[in-house]
Amino acid sequence: MNECDLITACIKGNIAAQRQLHDKYSAKMMNLCLRYTGTREAAGDLLHDGFIRVFNKIKTYMN
Repeated sequence: MNECDLITACIKGNIAAQRQLHDKYSAKMMNLCLRYTGTREAAGDLLHDGFIRVFNKIKTYMN
C-alpha cells in the first residue's frame, strides 16, 4: 500500500492501516523522542502521545 492509500485508510478508521503506519514510523519517531527526553520511559510516553495526535489530526494531512 502506498503512503497516500495508507493515509486514506487511516482517515477511514482502518485499524490495520493505523498499525502499518505506526510500524513504519515508530522506530524513527522513538529515536527522535529519545533525543528530546533522554529516557526510554519518557520517550515511549511521548511517542504514544504523538501517534494519538497524528491519528486525531490525520484528516488535515490530505487537505
